Amino acid sequence: AGLDDEYPQRFGFREFWIEGRNFILNGIPIRLRPMLPEEPFAIAEIDGVIDGMRSRGFNASQMWPTDHDKRGNAFQHREVFAERASEKGWLVIGSLLSMSPYLVDTKYQFIWNAAKRDAWRKRMETDMRRYRNYPSIIIWGTTANFFNLASDQDPRHIGRKNFLPSDSTDPKVAAGREGLAIIREADPTRPVFTHAGNRMGDIYTLNH
Repeated sequence: AGLDDEYPQRFGFREFWIEGRNFILNGIPIRLRPMLPEEPFAIAEIDGVIDGMRSRGFNASQMWPTDHDKRGNAFQHREVFAERASEKGWLVIGSLLSMSPYLVDTKYQFIWNAAKRDAWRKRMETDMRRYRNYPSIIIWGTTANFFNLASDQDPRHIGRKNFLPSDSTDPKVAAGREGLAIIREADPTRPVFTHAGNRMGDIYTLNH
């Protein structure tokens, strides 16, 4: 009682959406040329990495969508990268907590249930709040290399319909779609995809 406090915080707005095959940034189509760099955490290093990527013709970078909670992972500085990217006008594909440890156990047995879903939702939203307000982040990525198939890299299979497992035949697919819906509910302003997850998300992605 009686305490009145305030602090300054810079902020900005950027609109990014998808129309068919086109990416739209602030109402203007943009062709993304992203790369996946090592993520430094010192400001001078971050600035150098961004300047280096830009000098080579890239215009965006991706934060590797790994399991943030895994012991030894040093990804607790990502809001610093997002802040510097915002200051420098750089586009970032942000990373959200992977669903993988909540979908399957160490023996790859399916374990997703209401308790796992709610635990992941709570952790994911907590993680998202760290840097969701930085305008540098235009897309969310999550759950790397989990939903991909060996045939993804076969050009004879690209574009085929009714070829991949459906929600009804693969519970991991249905759980993944549920997780993506939770992300969209937490942040309806950005597209979301799964890294190398083919059709799981707003962008079809595969390793090559």
